Amino acid sequence: MYQLQETQTGAPSYKLMSPGINENVKIVDVTFDTLRQDGTGGNVIRFYFQDEEGAKFTHTQMEVTSLERLQESSGNATAAGRSWSSTPEQLHADLIRNTGEVLHHVLSAFIPKERVAIGGTSWNDLGKNVIDLIGNSYEGHKFKIKCVYDKQGKYLQFPSRPVQPFCLPQDSTQQLILGYRDNITAAQPTNEAEISSAPNNSTAGDSW
Repeated sequence: MYQLQETQTGAPSYKLMSPGINENVKIVDVTFDTLRQDGTGGNVIRFYFQDEEGAKFTHTQMEVTSLERLQESSGNATAAGRSWSSTPEQLHADLIRNTGEVLHHVLSAFIPKERVAIGGTSWNDLGKNVIDLIGNSYEGHKFKIKCVYDKQGKYLQFPSRPVQPFCLPQDSTQQLILGYRDNITAAQPTNEAEISSAPNNSTAGDSW
């Protein structure tokens, strides 16, 4: 039977970490699994962070776009009268470099750097090697991290390269710095459709 009643509100099941610098953060899990819960989207490396108040942040490291796909996109752009600022080959090399630098930077916050010199013949190979290397070595460690929004202001993430540190041991004397390129302002929905479809957190897959 239907019955009219007042809405019962409670505390949200989780809250998202704030953009900017967050301290006394721990890693609660690291996984190498499919992007989406239905098993699609390819495999990604995820680092799950949580602060002392329970706020959460997930860094998702995705596979680099293949050279073939970049070449196809470049060809389509040229045909449409648009040119890229770099060749597909250079862009692909830059993306691989960025991915390696980000993973090395994060892992070096709790694993000796000489042990972080790993690789893989494929993305799946690298992902498995990263998980095997990490194990539970992050347990008992606290970190200070810098979270920024992407260019569109939609998703909270780590910077694309550790030109400046963004993940350090909490007791490190080195400081995290917010630079002029670091976007810490979320985009505002521009219409009702965006408001109704917007997730209640800015990192896809953060329902943990």
